[in-house]
Amino acid sequence: MHGFFSVIFAGASVIGIILVGLIVLIGIKIAKSGRDPEILERERQDTQRIQEIHQGLARLDDRVEALETLLLDLEKTRRDR
Repeated sequence: MHGFFSVIFAGASVIGIILVGLIVLIGIKIAKSGRDPEILERERQDTQRIQEIHQGLARLDDRVEALETLLLDLEKTRRDR
């Protein structure tokens, strides 16, 4: 009797693993095939704009740091006089 339950449990485990694998594969297929080329192009453009904004902000940050350095140097020079 104990062997019978082991076989049932093993069979149920195998079926469960197969079902989970199938669900994952179906999800991947839906995710890949359901993408509209127009949506992908808009997402690419949005990503490019975000990257451009990030680069612009990084350059702005560098400029602000340079100005802060100049102002601190000017202030130090005025104090030393």
